[in-house]
Amino acid sequence: RIRAMRIRPGTPDDAEGIVAIARRSITVSAATWYSPDQLQRRSSGFSTPSIVDAITTSEAFLVAEDNRLAGFANLISASEGRSELDLLYIDPDFSGRGVARTLIIAIEDEALARGIADLWVDASIPAT
Repeated sequence: RIRAMRIRPGTPDDAEGIVAIARRSITVSAATWYSPDQLQRRSSGFSTPSIVDAITTSEAFLVAEDNRLAGFANLISASEGRSELDLLYIDPDFSGRGVARTLIIAIEDEALARGIADLWVDASIPAT
């Protein structure tokens, strides 16, 4: 279990750490599912500017343990009572500790508070 799990909003200052976790999560956690070329393409799609954009145009949730980023996810608002849970990535060092569950619950709670009835998730093979 995480000793001092803390959920907080993401800020542009978190972008570099988020990029590192996304890339590490893809290359480590998805290594048995994708070829090295696919892993490289997927992980190279993350950059500090693209994550800053994601943070500033959606609501980012981060989980940290002792000030170390453990995982993150975004809630993207859409229309007609439907939104998307996007960019759910967990540092492989924190796998199995409830970080993803904590982020999903936080996103669900926020969506319900906003009156959003449906959340859409586009998941990769390892996430299903």
